[in-house]
Amino acid sequence: MLRYSLMIETPRRPMQDRLDAPKPHLTHFGGLNYDVRKLEAIAQSLPDKTFDLADSRSLEPIIEGKYWKDTEGASIGPSDLISAFHENGRNWQQVLAGHPTWSEHVAKLRRVSYATPVLVYKGHVIDGIHRLTKALCDGVEGIPFKELDELPAAAIHAD
Repeated sequence: MLRYSLMIETPRRPMQDRLDAPKPHLTHFGGLNYDVRKLEAIAQSLPDKTFDLADSRSLEPIIEGKYWKDTEGASIGPSDLISAFHENGRNWQQVLAGHPTWSEHVAKLRRVSYATPVLVYKGHVIDGIHRLTKALCDGVEGIPFKELDELPAAAIHAD
């Protein structure tokens, strides 16, 4: 007669805790993923600067970039959202009526705060494209940013 035994290993953390744990806020640059919270902690000691939004020519390369995917996988960027916002009477509901696949990014634009500085490294926006886009939609003249001297290995996110 064969006997079977079943060993049940109790997980270290309950499944719900693992599911509820906040996902890291990552940014991708130079082929690596960086933990934005670690970069923000490093940036706290850096001097505050103001991102001048009145100089639209210098912003063009940033605005024209395609940083995001909509819910169908199409590439979109700040210029798409800014144009749609102005073409639809500065009304996000009307933007969503014409572009329902942009819902995730419109939601982010509506909830972001200018209080968190944009992170910049060597002229590239590392984190804060949604804040920058919202500021341009709102006609804000400047928003805070921190300029990182380096992207330290300690901030690289290991999967």
